[in-house]
This record gives sequence, structure tokens and C-alpha cells, in this order.
Amino acid sequence: MPFGFHIYPSIQLGTLSTLLKSNGHDVKSFYLNLHFAHQLGLPVYNELCETRQLIGEWLFSHP
Repeated sequence: MPFGFHIYPSIQLGTLSTLLKSNGHDVKSFYLNLHFAHQLGLPVYNELCETRQLIGEWLFSHP
């Protein structure tokens, strides 16, 4: 999913971070979707996250 709602943490980022830390790596996580949501404005960003309209998927699709 290209866009994730700003109110939910990324399970992928959390899982990858935990796996790397458990193997001795120093990890710092950046939730850049929150910065992007702030730049666009939450109403616009949330509209992109809405799955019924598939706008986020459409933006990343290949013609």
C-alpha cells in the first residue's frame, strides 16, 4: 500500500527494525509518511489513503 493512514504505525517498518536490532544493528526509524502528510495536509493525505477510491494505488500504477 503506497499510502498508510497517519494514525497507524507501519507494521513493516516495526518488523524490519526489530529484526535488524535483534541481529545487533543500530537502527533508527523514520516515519516519512507523517512528514508527507503534514506537507500535503491531513485531509488530502487521508483521501489518498482511502482504499475504496484507490487513488494511492493509481498514482503508483504503470500505464
